[in-house]
Amino acid sequence: MKKTTKPIEIKKVARVRDKATGDYFEVIEFPVSSTERSRLELPPSVVVDVSAFERRLRDAGAILAKHNARDLLQAVARRKAPLELVYEAQTGWSDDRKLFVLNDGVIGKSNQRILGVSQGRTVDANGRLSVAGDWKRWRSTVGKAASLSSILTCSVCTAFAAPLLSLAGCQSFMICIVGPSRSGKSIATLAAASVIGIGKASDLVTWNITDARLEQRLSGFNDCLFPIDDLMALRAQNDRDRYLRIQGIAYKLAQGWATGRHDSFTQGRGGNHGGWRTIALTSNEVSIRDLARKVGLERQRGEAVRLIDLPAFDDGEDHIFDRMPRKLSATAMADWKRETFAEIAEACELNHGAAYRRYISSLIEMGLRLAPFVKNRISYFIRNVRDGQDTDLSRDIAKRFAILYAGGMLARRAGLVGWDGKELLAAIKKCYVKARSMLPDDGQFLRAGLEILAQKLATLPVLSNRNSGQFDKERCDALAGFKGPGSGPVSYIIKRHVFDALFVSRHQQELVEVWLLNNDRLAKALPKNGGSNLAIPKEQHIWPDGERRRSLEVLWTDSK
Repeated sequence: MKKTTKPIEIKKVARVRDKATGDYFEVIEFPVSSTERSRLELPPSVVVDVSAFERRLRDAGAILAKHNARDLLQAVARRKAPLELVYEAQTGWSDDRKLFVLNDGVIGKSNQRILGVSQGRTVDANGRLSVAGDWKRWRSTVGKAASLSSILTCSVCTAFAAPLLSLAGCQSFMICIVGPSRSGKSIATLAAASVIGIGKASDLVTWNITDARLEQRLSGFNDCLFPIDDLMALRAQNDRDRYLRIQGIAYKLAQGWATGRHDSFTQGRGGNHGGWRTIALTSNEVSIRDLARKVGLERQRGEAVRLIDLPAFDDGEDHIFDRMPRKLSATAMADWKRETFAEIAEACELNHGAAYRRYISSLIEMGLRLAPFVKNRISYFIRNVRDGQDTDLSRDIAKRFAILYAGGMLARRAGLVGWDGKELLAAIKKCYVKARSMLPDDGQFLRAGLEILAQKLATLPVLSNRNSGQFDKERCDALAGFKGPGSGPVSYIIKRHVFDALFVSRHQQELVEVWLLNNDRLAKALPKNGGSNLAIPKEQHIWPDGERRRSLEVLWTDSK
């Protein structure tokens, strides 16, 4: 019996339009072995040129007939593609927020068949998004573990907040989790990355790239979290160059647009890598504030709101788990921490990406209700964290953390996390307060100064009717001050030179003094005849021994 040979089948399966470049491609499917088939995207000009078409196929490993290959390829070129497909110009929301484009597809219903976004010729191994496991297992593992730590909660919320930036009218920004090695900052970044589809720390985007390539990577994470590894991997000759490059990246990130280049550069590189809205999440052992001070510089306020320092843990601790139900001994804690980090890392590897797809789908389903929901949660958070020392800078930072809070509340609404509203508010508020403490603004200097003053006042001895006789001249000469009798707003007398020496700088001392005067917490001198009405502190007070000493009278309560 004569053996029949199965004909070699090469076919045109689709025609694709790339919105980023305006170019069209035809998708050709062909055999590379007796059991395996592959695909190529080729320009129509190549497909109709039989010689060029044959070369491209052979270079890709295609098996072609020995005798009639050209006739077969001419027939393929003449056929109409059965499918019309589209590559969108960028990832993220459509204008009406009914679609969300991913690198490899789309969430939502579309009249077009969208493939995602063309990756161009350069595809890095790191930062590629994928889906593993399911969102329920992510919730019971990574999401549950995040409730043990304010930093973990905050980090995970960055992934839920990034798609809300355009709704909130907020520029892109970056959060840098600061802490020593093995404290948990890298695990926090990985937990957030697992939401969008990165399962291993080694798969995070790396800082070991040029600024030009960084811009291209950012455009692939539009309306999405941009998780990137430790800043120590950033290329720099010395600490000063490192800080200045970080400063430049902070401004570039917030700007949201890549550097303009000639068409000769963009052609053949996946088109225009133009814009982005994103929250970048990274980490470093040293805060950006301390890095600047190390090289004799001070952070600019505009830079500080675009790149936010976030201390990883509380003073006196060496880990991020501040919300554990019970306290462990140092030895037990070290073992538990190591095991928990390993469990979170494994859970991220097994379950990543699915939670994000469910989250985006839930946002689309909300429709017109989404915008007011986000606005109300942002307003609620800001009302709960503001205080009398807020400046424009601290208010800007508060809005960014408010978006994180809104994202967490939406994730809760979608069933992705089990935190209740109070837990979430407390966790994000705590992180905001820690980030605020790193700001280079007068509001933070004032808060720190008032805290210094409160600690000093708490050490002063109490004067009462029973012990007044103990305050003789010798003791009053030695004392820094004393506390008057009574409760509520209490009068404290503190020597002027002691008060002045409390603060880290003359500027901080002046800020505290002005605040005390403006809030009627500092006894004021009466204006002399014909003198100015400008409020100045009274600096002579009678002490228990009957002598006048150069001192200030401060009215104070535990809550200031």
